[in-house]
Amino acid sequence: MPVRSKRLAVGFSGAANTEVVVYTVPAGRTTIVKDVRFANTGSTSVTAYLIAQRPGPPGVILAGPLVLAGAATGGASLWNVLSPGDTLRILCNVTQGVAFWVSGAELDGVAV
Repeated sequence: MPVRSKRLAVGFSGAANTEVVVYTVPAGRTTIVKDVRFANTGSTSVTAYLIAQRPGPPGVILAGPLVLAGAATGGASLWNVLSPGDTLRILCNVTQGVAFWVSGAELDGVAV
């Protein structure tokens, strides 16, 4: 089966200053996070992060802090490898302050 890029997560950030799990790597898979896009959903400035976390602490910031003025968009191109059980989390300083879109690839097997 060929490897294809896919949308890993899409949605809105949660409560202000609260990390929200938006994707978990499935068992038996390796995920490559390739890109994240943020769009400010309001008129005030927001700060957004994409965080990777393995089971248990600590988490690592993959993108951010990305400060977006009202109605602005931005993002980052990434090539980060995640293992089964790892999560992607969105953090924003404003409740539902950003819409996000995370793209990447899921591969069969576990990277060592």
